[in-house]
Amino acid sequence: MIVAAGWWVLLTVIVPAGDRPYVGGSQRNSFLELTFGYNGFGRLTGSEEGSVIPGHGHEGGGMPAGGGRGGCKWGQTGLNRLFSGEFGTQISWLAPLAFAGIVISLLVIGRAARTDVRRASVIAFGGWLIVTWLVFSFMAGIFHQYYTVALAPALAAMVAIGAFSLWIARDKLWARIVTPILIAFTAF
Repeated sequence: MIVAAGWWVLLTVIVPAGDRPYVGGSQRNSFLELTFGYNGFGRLTGSEEGSVIPGHGHEGGGMPAGGGRGGCKWGQTGLNRLFSGEFGTQISWLAPLAFAGIVISLLVIGRAARTDVRRASVIAFGGWLIVTWLVFSFMAGIFHQYYTVALAPALAAMVAIGAFSLWIARDKLWARIVTPILIAFTAF
């Protein structure tokens, strides 16, 4: 990553602004300002200085700054954000099964060895799912529906791992009770 993109970053920092192309989307012709401001922490905090329409705080419209608070078009922030509005139809219908997959898999795997592939998969994909979900839920800045595609691989993996874990535990009463409930809840 450093070799593939680092040379460009380095050039934007060491070459004087008058001797290089303007860093599009930035307000001060600065790659670092664009990355850590508008396209970085600004998306999380709602402080989006450098928005496409200066002074409006959001790209493409005259909505007031402030992210998901106060009826802004980016949606209400909070844990329920991805289950409501237009986000709910995008990816969230599978989320309960994926989150249950984390818990179920950890229960079935139990105290597996540190090198256990299933355990590592649950930690990696489950961690990805939880962290990305939380970031998207509380992001106060620009947030488009298509961002939820970042959840798709983690959701799919956790559903598959969870289903496999339920299959492994199919001889246990709790697994026979939980499986149809999860299927019905996801389909509903």
